Amino acid sequence: VKDGKLNGSSEFYYPNGLLYSKGNFLNNKKEAVWNEYLFKIKRKKEFYIQETGSYKEGMKKGLWKGKMLKGTVEEYSVGVMNFKLDHDYDK
Repeated sequence: VKDGKLNGSSEFYYPNGLLYSKGNFLNNKKEAVWNEYLFKIKRKKEFYIQETGSYKEGMKKGLWKGKMLKGTVEEYSVGVMNFKLDHDYDK
């Protein structure tokens, strides 16, 4: 923190100790490459998904690639319409 603003590399964690997000801040806004993680329990199964992509002035930009770290896409997508691991935020 410099002059009351977040600057530099940061990591955030879920209460269970799993990583929630990791990346850099510039003047209080997410900037450059970030890794973000979703932890969810559905139907008594744990899922942990990683998304990697870029921020520009606090906004997601371009292609974000996802991968399942725990669980499978098939199990997670039951009851979820159009679930995709990858997202293009420029479209």
